[in-house]
Amino acid sequence: MAGAAGAPIGSLTMPSVGPVSVVVPCYNNSIYVSEAISSILAQSVPPAEIIVVDDGSTDDSLSRIARFGGAVTLLRQANRGAAGARNAGVAATSQPFIAFLDADDAWPENRLAAMLALLAGTGADLVFGLVRQCLGAVGPNAPLHGDVMPGRLAGSVVVQRRFFDRVGPFDEGLRSAEMIDWLSRAQALGMVEASVPDVVLYRRIHGQNMMMTSPDVNRNALTALRRAVARQRAG
Repeated sequence: MAGAAGAPIGSLTMPSVGPVSVVVPCYNNSIYVSEAISSILAQSVPPAEIIVVDDGSTDDSLSRIARFGGAVTLLRQANRGAAGARNAGVAATSQPFIAFLDADDAWPENRLAAMLALLAGTGADLVFGLVRQCLGAVGPNAPLHGDVMPGRLAGSVVVQRRFFDRVGPFDEGLRSAEMIDWLSRAQALGMVEASVPDVVLYRRIHGQNMMMTSPDVNRNALTALRRAVARQRAG
């Protein structure tokens, strides 16, 4: 298996279909959403279901998603932000494990295989991996934006559904930094995590990422961090 260099993960012997539901929030990502879904369908251990939540897109996202037909379940809603879209997707899932992928990112092809193997071997509540931040294009040879490093992002996790339900949904009052807040709540409940030493997410940096364009990014991050500190002190 590959390490921090960022090459695709090596093959593992796993069941033909993994007991995983993948939730893909999409808001005006028509340029990239097809590549994101295709990277899920190309997994060596494909998920049992892919739920794409169109979060009030006004571009061509819906028609791009519709081209995948029955391979995906499409949900539509008025814009609620990434947290609201993920919550809606999770509510529609049926599998014991949940994974997330933003519509402008992609996965290496053996990502689910490696993460499911570690979950089975450790009994952890959730598993993370490394993130390769890519400029423009995504993939093992795309130009890097910074170093390959451990990532605690929604797109780099597989979580047991029962543990997600115990922690509760993402805070929809946060239009960004919702994962920081969710992880803080998970840690307060004694979260047991594990990590694969492999790239599990190609995160695309393209200039329109929410973290770069949302005017509330700093405020939301500060709110989430203050909550985390308060929980640590209380614990």
